[in-house]
Amino acid sequence: MTDDPDPACGEPSPIQTHDSPVVADRHGQPCKSGCKRNRDLTPETWCRLAIGRRKWQGFEMTDHLYEVRVYYEDTDMAGVVYHANYLRYIERARSDWVRNLGNDQNAMRDGGIVWVVRRIEADYLASARFEDRLTIETSVRTITPARLVMDQVVKREGTPIFRAVVTAACMNAAGKPVRLPAEIRALMQ
Repeated sequence: MTDDPDPACGEPSPIQTHDSPVVADRHGQPCKSGCKRNRDLTPETWCRLAIGRRKWQGFEMTDHLYEVRVYYEDTDMAGVVYHANYLRYIERARSDWVRNLGNDQNAMRDGGIVWVVRRIEADYLASARFEDRLTIETSVRTITPARLVMDQVVKREGTPIFRAVVTAACMNAAGKPVRLPAEIRALMQ
């Protein structure tokens, strides 16, 4: 995030990195390095793609947004996204989110701790189809010393089509549950 405040609202303007799915600030300006990915997103969408919970122009931003496009390989014989692929989409979004927070999962694993999904509650609300652009919103519901509970919503053109409540925890190399590292909890609060 850059510390340059926006003249209209006085808040810093977050810039996504090249590893992020969207490379623009919340005012719809392209990345300072000239990256042209996702040029067709509207400024209203761009301003919602910042990481972190903050208010801007009357709405609260989610912790993380991640975009995917539905490919033919994602669909079943009826031409809709196969139900298990929503779990893949939300996993990608969670992985991208923790990476953007600065959580190096490889370093965690080398230190003997890994993330595991303990529980997923899923609601399928509507079907996505080939070529749809989907946005996955991930936000923290609760965080305790032992677990992280997240809300994840898959949207098509702003309309929720899939919702999940995901409970994640950490375990050691022996497969025993361990507390979430304090530095990880601090990144997510």
